[in-house]
Amino acid sequence: TLIHGDKKGGFTVFWADDGLDTGDLLLQKECEVLPDDTVSTLYNRFLFPEGVKGMVQAVRLIAEGKAPRIPQPEEGATYEGIQKKETAMVNWDQPAEAIHNWIRGHDKVPGAWTEAGGQSAWQRILPNVLEVEDSTDFFKAGAASVDVVRLVEEVKELCEGLELENEDVYMATTFGDFVQLLVRKLRGEDEDAQPPIDYVELAVNKRCVRVPHQLFIGGAFVEAEDGKTYDTINPTDGSVICQVSLAQASDVDKAVAAAKDAFENGLWGKISARDRGRLLYRAPRSPSTMPGPTVTS
Repeated sequence: TLIHGDKKGGFTVFWADDGLDTGDLLLQKECEVLPDDTVSTLYNRFLFPEGVKGMVQAVRLIAEGKAPRIPQPEEGATYEGIQKKETAMVNWDQPAEAIHNWIRGHDKVPGAWTEAGGQSAWQRILPNVLEVEDSTDFFKAGAASVDVVRLVEEVKELCEGLELENEDVYMATTFGDFVQLLVRKLRGEDEDAQPPIDYVELAVNKRCVRVPHQLFIGGAFVEAEDGKTYDTINPTDGSVICQVSLAQASDVDKAVAAAKDAFENGLWGKISARDRGRLLYRAPRSPSTMPGPTVTS
C-alpha cells in the first residue's frame, strides 16, 4: 500500500480455506493513507485499534449466525512479495515521490537503505571485515575506544546536523542496530529509553516534582527484597517526603553481581572511563541519589 502510493488502506477478515488468503470475505475496513504515513504510524493509528474492534465484530457476527461469505474477485488479484533487506535498497533513478513511498513502505523493518560512496564508515574502520552485515558487531570485529571517536566523527560529517555521541555506539553495537539508531535520530524520534519508574509526586513551589522511591538494580527499579522502607525527610521542615526502599544485604549482593556481570561480560568493561562517566551522568535518577542506605548498579 505505502510503496505503491495508495491513498486508501485497510484490512480484511476472511474465512479460512485451503488456499493462501483466498477465503471468502467476512469483514473489511478501510482508512485514508496520509502522505507521510509509515508502517508504524498506519499501524498505531488504524490497523491496531480498528483491527481489535474488527476481530470482536467478526466473532460476534459468527456467533449470531450473521457473518457473510463474500467470494473474492479473482480479476486483478495478486500476491505481494515479502520485503527483505537485500531487496530494500533505494533506487535513486526513480522519481522523488516513488523514492519517498519506497522508504516509508520499508519503515521500520527491513528498512530502506543505500550506500555512501560505495563503502560504509564501518568498512573503512574495520578493514579486517570483508562485508559488513546487520549482525556485524563493532567491538567484536576489533574496534576500540579510539575507533568509536572516529566512527562518530565520520558519520556526523556524512549526516549534517546529526546529534551523535560516543555512548550511542556503545548502546547500538551491531551495524543493524546502529543504522536504526541513525534513522531514529535523523527523524527526531530517538528519545532516551527510560525503565519504568514508580514515582511519588509532590507539589513543590507550584510545580509537580516526581521522586523515585525504589532501588535501581540490574537496569530496573525494584522494591527491596523484604519490602522494608524508611522515611526520607525534607530538611527544610522535617516533614516526610516519601517512603524509600531500604536495601538489605541480599539487595546489595544482587547489585554487585549485576555490576560484575555488566563489566566482565557486557560492553561496560570495553568503554573508556570518560564514556562510562557520561553514561552514568545520563542514567535516570534512582533512590541512590537520595539520603540513606539504598543501592544501585
